[in-house]
Amino acid sequence: MISLDEFISPYLLKQILIWIISIFSFITLILITILILQKTLVEYLERKKNKLKKKYLTLINNYLFGNEKEIIKPKTNLQKRALTEVATELMTNLKGNEKEKMILYIEKSGLIKYYVKRAGSHWWPKRYFAIEQLGYFESDSLKNFYIKIIKKEKQIETKLKAIWALSLISDINSMYLIVDELSKIVEVSLKFVEDIFCNILRSLNKRNLIDGFLYFFKKLKFDNLISNGFKSAIILACGEERIFESEEIIFDYFNYFDEDDQIKKACIIAISKIGGKISSDIIKFGLVDKNPEIRTESARCAQYVTKDIIPYLKDSLYDFNIDVRINSARSLAKLGLEGIEILKNESNSKNPYVSTLSKLTLKEEGIIIA
Repeated sequence: MISLDEFISPYLLKQILIWIISIFSFITLILITILILQKTLVEYLERKKNKLKKKYLTLINNYLFGNEKEIIKPKTNLQKRALTEVATELMTNLKGNEKEKMILYIEKSGLIKYYVKRAGSHWWPKRYFAIEQLGYFESDSLKNFYIKIIKKEKQIETKLKAIWALSLISDINSMYLIVDELSKIVEVSLKFVEDIFCNILRSLNKRNLIDGFLYFFKKLKFDNLISNGFKSAIILACGEERIFESEEIIFDYFNYFDEDDQIKKACIIAISKIGGKISSDIIKFGLVDKNPEIRTESARCAQYVTKDIIPYLKDSLYDFNIDVRINSARSLAKLGLEGIEILKNESNSKNPYVSTLSKLTLKEEGIIIA
């Protein structure tokens, strides 16, 4: 049997091992030192940034609500980061004239120029985060900049971020561009489309351009190039933003797409949030739909409409689908004394499922039936 001693002496092997261990120990010591220095530097910069943020916040508040006229123009990257964080936080909380004044402040501070330059980077994550930050500033001066990016950008993530940023300051022409671009992107989720249109509707409302949207919304119904899923996302956005003027158009969608459950469900959800004069009509139709999912959604949303829906909910307590029955009972319980009275009466129903459900629903409301 061959031993290790025949290839290398024990003394030399020991020296080699000591040398290797010493090197690794030295490297470990260096790495620990670097980590400590990095941690110290990061903490120092964070403390310095927080001091700058407090200073900037005081100065900006004095500018917005006091007599301060000087505008901060940061020079170092740390100063720009501090001012960016303060400006972003204020943009989230401010409204009306103060918000417009803050946008003007940001434009004059040089921050927009700084992030526009970063958005021209060859590295797409850097472009992405620069566009995201610009979006938070909601400056109308960036509209053409976003449009240019949307038309030329190859990276899908960055393109979608530019669409998001544009939606926050959208006018009618921007809305059409966004629809055209989003309809071409297969990967985009309908939830994203809904969120984008919520932004668009807020922007159009602020600019008194909602009539332009309503014209587009009417015509969209007949556009076969736009998917029904896309249309349903826009319908949901109308409900989320309480666009009362869209009520009749949504009702038309409900009737026109009578075989499309996705659109019908979106109409039911949206109209229940808008709560206009014809909201209960859609719910009534939905409660007798052939699809149990539509009936269930209608029963759930019925609690948000007028009380003339109560007799229809009473009938739905006898639906063969348990989810429809449960949601009908819960909606009745939310519709005041009239709904509660129906449940009390139905707790004596000869149908054991209806009587049990009525009692349980009343129990949830703190009403015990013997």
